[in-house]
Amino acid sequence: MSVPGFITAAILIMIVLSLLSDPRSDRKLTIALKIFGESPQQLSGYNDLIVACASLGVRPAVDITEWESGIRVLITGSPTPEQLKEFCGRLKAAGGYALVVKDAVPNFEELVPVLDELNEHQLVQIVTSEQTIFLLKGKGSQYLYAYPKADCTATVAILFQGGKKVLVIERKFAPFKGWMTLPGGFLNILMEALPVCAARELMEEVFSKAHLEGRTVVQACDLKLVDVRSDPDRDPRGHIVDHGYVWLVPAEREAAVMADICKGDDAANVWLEDTATALKKGLAFDHVELLQAAVDLLGIQLS
Repeated sequence: MSVPGFITAAILIMIVLSLLSDPRSDRKLTIALKIFGESPQQLSGYNDLIVACASLGVRPAVDITEWESGIRVLITGSPTPEQLKEFCGRLKAAGGYALVVKDAVPNFEELVPVLDELNEHQLVQIVTSEQTIFLLKGKGSQYLYAYPKADCTATVAILFQGGKKVLVIERKFAPFKGWMTLPGGFLNILMEALPVCAARELMEEVFSKAHLEGRTVVQACDLKLVDVRSDPDRDPRGHIVDHGYVWLVPAEREAAVMADICKGDDAANVWLEDTATALKKGLAFDHVELLQAAVDLLGIQLS
């Protein structure tokens, strides 16, 4: 057995032993892990998921008849299209749901046609390892939606000095911890429109003192929509559609706005960066695309 294979086997043994020593282990499973074929240790998503499962007591999937209705099975490894279709069908018949962990399945592209079919019949949900680990740790709930749903975010390029400077933050948390990026965040579902989300996130992330004092620095009407980026792999947390906005701060307001800059809880640091430098150095996610699109839209000359 190879060293990586030995490590994976050892982790799976640890999972089983931890459950045997757990007085609750006689209860029916609510979540399990299924590995098809050889363990894909070359994938970081798989390795991260295996470690998380071991620490959280998620055990290997063995016999569907033992599972209670509503179980979620995390699918990793390299199933053939036929194996995946047969497994998801049996799992659905037993009242369970399949979660295919995209970055823990080396042959994911090969499975896309059958995944389309399974998704159409509500037999599968596609997730990422980071998203799954987050949910396993009790920070969210796992659902199988009648129709696939993507999350929405709003991100803003705040430009000063006619566009020569851009407000950036250093990310305090994963993903892209420590990276330079533009401020923004997730839409509050059923509570706000995207421009309102963008303005709120700016107040919370880069104007936090004013936000706590109840003062408004930026409003939704100040923001101009620039682009929409929806690549399925643009964010490791899942399929997240980002809506890019720009705010070219008027010259007469620059001093007041700059005086109100104050990092919030999600930012390790916040500062004004040369726009040309930010474009050259790069930004987290695909925010360089937004910044470049904002510069082009406003006709800003950086040279």
